[in-house]
Amino acid sequence: MVMEDGMAATEWRQLNQHAWAGPGGWTICKVFANGDWRYELWSPGEQGRIEGARATPEGAQALYDQLAQKRSDRPTGGMSAG
Repeated sequence: MVMEDGMAATEWRQLNQHAWAGPGGWTICKVFANGDWRYELWSPGEQGRIEGARATPEGAQALYDQLAQKRSDRPTGGMSAG
């Protein structure tokens, strides 16, 4: 599935009926919790963490896009001269 993110597209590959692989090692997992199905967005890495859950895989992908946008909006560091 390709999700449009402004001018760029984020590609997600469905691995099976319960998992999607995204950019940079991000994953979405379909889980049954508290009587409902939900789609959890997990950050990459050996000690990845859940970043949030949504009712649909598209919602979880949109959450990834929001988090990616926030990261790209952050200042790159350094101090301004003045």
